[in-house]
Amino acid sequence: MGQISVEIYNPPGSTLSDNQQIRLFHDDPNVMVMVANPAAAGEGISLHTVCHHAIYLDRNFNAAQYLQSEDRIHRLGLSQDQDTTIEIVECAGSVDEAVRQRLEFKVGQMGAALNDSGLRISPVQIAADEEDEGYGAGTLDEGDVQALLDALGG
Repeated sequence: MGQISVEIYNPPGSTLSDNQQIRLFHDDPNVMVMVANPAAAGEGISLHTVCHHAIYLDRNFNAAQYLQSEDRIHRLGLSQDQDTTIEIVECAGSVDEAVRQRLEFKVGQMGAALNDSGLRISPVQIAADEEDEGYGAGTLDEGDVQALLDALGG
């Protein structure tokens, strides 16, 4: 198997700003991976011209933030033949399931309020072997807390 070279562009103590890091990802063909969280990859950046594959290892209950982060790579104006892949790693029997269920509920409520039947985040399941009206304000609501307690067996 061949070797690859890895260089970290923002090691501890780096003086690169967030904008400089994003510019590197956009402009430097040697920078092929960007590690960010939905909050960091939410508003104000556009990645759809250079990024067509996202992998979510962790999400929180903030539906608006999650939708914004997805929209950074999947936008109107992409060519019809451009595939965008969004993968969500979810551990069965973990709090991941509770977070997904609450996000689906919140996004569904947003879609209903906006009369937008296309607004949904229900993932296609793959087996392992092969600030708004409370729907993303950054705080846990009663349903979120209950989903967490249920997931944790409490």
